[in-house]
Amino acid sequence: MTMRIGILAEKDCLVFPWTNAHAVLTEANCKMVWFREIPTNRPRRGRKAIANRVCFRLVCMVEACGQPSPYQRYDSPEAVDLTCRFSGHFKDFDEDSLQLLGDQELDVIVRLGGRGIYRGRVLDVARLGIISVHHGDDRAYRGGPPGFWEVVNRERECGYVVQQLGLVLDHGDILARGAVPTKGTMTANQTALFDAADRELASVIEYIIATGNLPPAEGKTSSFGPIYTIPTASDLVRYLKCRQT
Repeated sequence: MTMRIGILAEKDCLVFPWTNAHAVLTEANCKMVWFREIPTNRPRRGRKAIANRVCFRLVCMVEACGQPSPYQRYDSPEAVDLTCRFSGHFKDFDEDSLQLLGDQELDVIVRLGGRGIYRGRVLDVARLGIISVHHGDDRAYRGGPPGFWEVVNRERECGYVVQQLGLVLDHGDILARGAVPTKGTMTANQTALFDAADRELASVIEYIIATGNLPPAEGKTSSFGPIYTIPTASDLVRYLKCRQT
């Protein structure tokens, strides 16, 4: 029986390359159904948060001069639009959008990127829920940006996990995990992280296709890392002192 796989991300958001995972789905003749989140509002940010984001983007632009960005922009002309709304840190989908998802009778949804934490029926509208990659070791780093804080904190490795999403940010049921050696810049870390995590995601998808179920999850733990956010100006100064080109 052909597996039905939902592909989900927010409209025009930047997502990690998923070449290997996509190849597995294609080779197995899975039916991929594309969805595009259309938020009807914006998450609230204070002036300080906006200023931090501008400074961070400037650093990203400087790094992009010497290292191409590993991100890709998500957009599919065949995607079904899903209406959602931010409520604090959460993202809520309206009933019509949930019905559109449910009508597809999906085996699993692969979330590629976007803002907000899912809650409610969207988490289990597919038979096996939603799987996603977090580019960080959830035991030490939740949130983001990926590959940034590991440079600032001089970590030896940058971790990543493939998870079934739950209500806790970047701490769902862990289906696979791994790590890559920390490099000198955030962009270099992201390139290595995205490639390794894509391969791990592909392995998880292969397991789902072969068995019809998710891989066994790690045992639940109440210990997980703090939530990191867009760095402040002082964090960026620390990063620039620590980075190595």
